[in-house]
Amino acid sequence: MADALVEERQELMVPRNGSNPVYRKAHFLKPIISQHDLHLLQSPPPNSLFSSKPCFEKLGKYSLQSYKGLPSQKWKSWVQSLKPRYQETWKKAGIYDAILASTYTVPKDKMLIFGLAEWWCADTNTFMFPWGEVTITLEDVVYLGCFSVLGASYSTPLDHEFIDIFKSLKNDHKNVRLRHRGNVSASSWIEYFMCTGSSLEHEAFLALWLSRFVLVRPQNYIGIKDFHVAIHLSRGMRIAFAPVVLACIYRDMRLLKNSIVEFMKLESVAGLRFISCHFDLVQMWVWERFTELRPVPNDIGMGEPRSLRWNGVTNLKVDDARLALGSAGLSFFWRPYVIILGNSVLSNLYKDDEQWVVVDSDEVESFARCLRAAQLVGLGYTEQYLPHRVAMQFGLDQDLPHIVRFSGSPETAWSTYIRPVRGVKLYIPPRLFDSGFSSRYVAWYKTLVSKTKCPSEPVESSVQNMSSSFKCKKSKSSTGKQSEAKEYADVSRNSKLPNKLVKMSGHSMSSNKSKERKSSTEIQTELEQDAVVSPEENIVTVEDERYDDNAMELHHLGLDARIWRLERISDTIKAARFSG
Repeated sequence: MADALVEERQELMVPRNGSNPVYRKAHFLKPIISQHDLHLLQSPPPNSLFSSKPCFEKLGKYSLQSYKGLPSQKWKSWVQSLKPRYQETWKKAGIYDAILASTYTVPKDKMLIFGLAEWWCADTNTFMFPWGEVTITLEDVVYLGCFSVLGASYSTPLDHEFIDIFKSLKNDHKNVRLRHRGNVSASSWIEYFMCTGSSLEHEAFLALWLSRFVLVRPQNYIGIKDFHVAIHLSRGMRIAFAPVVLACIYRDMRLLKNSIVEFMKLESVAGLRFISCHFDLVQMWVWERFTELRPVPNDIGMGEPRSLRWNGVTNLKVDDARLALGSAGLSFFWRPYVIILGNSVLSNLYKDDEQWVVVDSDEVESFARCLRAAQLVGLGYTEQYLPHRVAMQFGLDQDLPHIVRFSGSPETAWSTYIRPVRGVKLYIPPRLFDSGFSSRYVAWYKTLVSKTKCPSEPVESSVQNMSSSFKCKKSKSSTGKQSEAKEYADVSRNSKLPNKLVKMSGHSMSSNKSKERKSSTEIQTELEQDAVVSPEENIVTVEDERYDDNAMELHHLGLDARIWRLERISDTIKAARFSG
């Protein structure tokens, strides 16, 4: 049997709510850095942008557009007209839900996207928040985009028997271009093929879907280079679109981040714009995970695409999304997809009890692909995928991530993505398990953030129609299971604020009328002092007597974890203050 993707060992763990560290059996996603290789982490930290001053007023003049656009009524009608005839073929190819999702409308919130991009780290393709490192993963693309992680490459060539179909489509493309003065737009393409009885209507339909909603070609452009993919899909071939789409998202986040940095240097901002291909998926990712920043979702039925939750919703007004995101650690929803189980290929894997399974089916292999570091192949470029840096998004514990570097051509990158995974042993945690951080990770990430973070000026911010309270729920067992699995239950359970901090927070907010707000540095100093002068709370809970000889080490680790916890509480106080 091949090596497991997950390492199991006893470790001193810090719960994600920052409570007392405890020795327990932990499960870490590989690759993990060893003690022998710790020197590799001494290199300069990732170059993540932490703005010293808010730039939202200026960014408001920056335009965010998408070639993806909104689905037209003609497109929706075409989907409905072909659905009865071809839905079984779409299901076989793994695109049925993705086609239905292309008829939904996700309202754009450009300031939310801009605020998110400021936290992007291009070195790791992750968001480096003060409270932790997270990212958009293949699992998110499977659920929100309804795309498959399994299948052939989108560049798979056609067999000789389908060349004539390709030539016929190419000829029709030429005819449409001549009729419309060289412009092959979505509307002209639909007009030419829809309900005309053409033998190529299905292939033409799929070509438009690919160009507009998946590979996202420039507006009013139906790509001839997508015809071979459309022909494959029309025959029921499964294509791995999830890595292509995620590579596109990573590329766009990097370009947007760099654009914002350069944008802020300009005196005149008139007419500047940024074009993002899949901003709707990025927004849905934020709404699924940042529960305090999302609009009210729609109710969906069993078997309906997850993205239907966000069809036509009304955006919240957020005065400073960058600051709100940076202060939302305790309300971040690490595993939203285990609460509402849909019809995704992954849904059946999320059980109430832990599992060790062998990768021997498509659904288990899909989950394994989401967990394994790889190089993603986009449209002429590649992007690294490092899920071991965000293991808690899969319900696993987080340890120091090993440095992974990929290089080579797209062909080489694709070979790393599809390398065999069958036979690998895989750990799947309980769906309601509260994972945590290793103590050494806590110390490392705190140092990492302190090296990259610029001191911020106090900023006024508020989120309209957002609750400023954090309701706490107690866990009923050591594994973090709960008797009720309600989506709106606060994910910061077990994060009860000490009375002293509650009083301090209340005094601070009530005294703002006559005094200036304390700086973040002053607040942090008070919190660290509180960690030293409050001996009534246990610093460390040790469950194994074998570690008695390491009391001094445990004391220091516990103090680090304690400070980490109070920093998280500070973020909560800030979030409550800004949302009032």
